[in-house]
Amino acid sequence: MKFQLSTLAMLGSFVAFAHGVCLKTSGNAHIVPKTGDMKIFALLYNDGKLVCSIDRTTYDKEMWLDCHDGHYSAIPDDLSVVAYAHNKVDYQIPLQPESVGEYSWAWNGQLGC
Repeated sequence: MKFQLSTLAMLGSFVAFAHGVCLKTSGNAHIVPKTGDMKIFALLYNDGKLVCSIDRTTYDKEMWLDCHDGHYSAIPDDLSVVAYAHNKVDYQIPLQPESVGEYSWAWNGQLGC
């Protein structure tokens, strides 16, 4: 299974490299104690240009970012990946959020840079 996952990650990096993208993301999230909702803030850059962002409280399984026309992005509530689509090509930026407090996380990630 580890071989399959590493192969998929390598293929994803190759696709990003072949399409000439440099995706970078950073953000943070925390659980709101009174409601159990997630407060999330994240930015997504494609080749150094801000293309998507989110800054809101939500309890959705998938949190959709606000993006420029033709760009689409979502983050699942487990904060494991940033999914991004542009020009009919899908990308996934794996995340490894670090705990920065009780029920609080922060991350940085990149693909194809």
